[in-house]
Order: sequence, then structure tokens, then C-alpha cells
Amino acid sequence: MKALFLGCILWMGSLVAHPTSTIYVPYQTHQFTTRAVDGSTFFIEDGSAWEVPRYSQDRLLSWYDQDYFKISLNYDYWSDYKYCITNSQTGETIEANLKLGPMEDNPQTKIIIAIDYILGDVYLEDGSGYRTHWRIEDEYPSLLNKWEVGDHVILGSYPDNRWFATWVSDADTVLINVPTNKALRAKEL
Repeated sequence: MKALFLGCILWMGSLVAHPTSTIYVPYQTHQFTTRAVDGSTFFIEDGSAWEVPRYSQDRLLSWYDQDYFKISLNYDYWSDYKYCITNSQTGETIEANLKLGPMEDNPQTKIIIAIDYILGDVYLEDGSGYRTHWRIEDEYPSLLNKWEVGDHVILGSYPDNRWFATWVSDADTVLINVPTNKALRAKEL
């Protein structure tokens, strides 16, 4: 019995410590693929490039390549930067703007394959063929009319750390349309 117990403990330990173990991260979570040496720009897994203000470049350089982060809307009215990047490990936030959209042939790139303008439904497919179905918030139908099949989309996080976010919406994601650079709150169906 003691040997069986020890064997189970060792087996469980190998699951935790094994370097190729799969780690689940939410679909709104991103990771760096590369950063500029000066911290002015970074790229994420879909190949999109993000520009960082000078005052946040040192903070960006202090983050580890393995750190996960979320992209959300920036609610600072006076900022020139449309998005906030929040490090999931440290909670630190920097501002950023989308500089360059995702690469066409990247398996992580999400493309709109269909839109139901009446219901507010958007259907996405990534480069590996995985499809998702999203419902846009009711208050945004006029903005959705500017979206088109074939547009690239980046998934962001909503609600963010704002206290009123859950009162405003039950959406947990923002879909960032790359050609229009507009983000709409959405919920996966």
C-alpha cells in the first residue's frame, strides 16, 4: 500500500513538473512573440504589432516573455492610446495602440467568416480551422454594420478591472476589428 501511495505521488508530481504539460489559458489571453529592444513595440501570437508610449517602455521590458497578458479598452479619456495591456502575473498595466494587424497565414489569426447583422452575430475562424460564434451587445448594431466578412479580429478582455463593468454588460470579451480599429463587447455562444 505504501509503495502504491508513493507511486501515485511521484506520478502526480511528474504531471505538474513535466515541461511539456498543457496549460489552459483563456482565449482572451495573449503572449509575446517578440519585443523591440527599446520596448517601443511588441508582437503577439497572431503576428499583430502593438505600439507602447515612451513612459511605459521600461515597464514592458521588465515583463518576462512567458508572461500572459490581456488586452482591454482604455477608459482614460485624455490618453492617446486606445488599449490597455494588463500583465496577468503582476497586474501591471501599460497603454498601447494597435500598429499592425495579424499575419494572414498565422494559425492564431482570427477572420470573420459570417455576420448576421440582424441578430448581431459574428462567426470567426482561426488559421487552424477552429470556429467560434459571438453575439455583439444590443447597443452596437450601427457599429457592426461597418464590419465585413474577411476582416481580421483580435480577442480582448471585458470586463476589465472597472467596478461598474459587470453592471453594464454580461459580455466577457471585446472583439477588436483590425480594419476599423473598433472594439465591440461580445459573448461567445
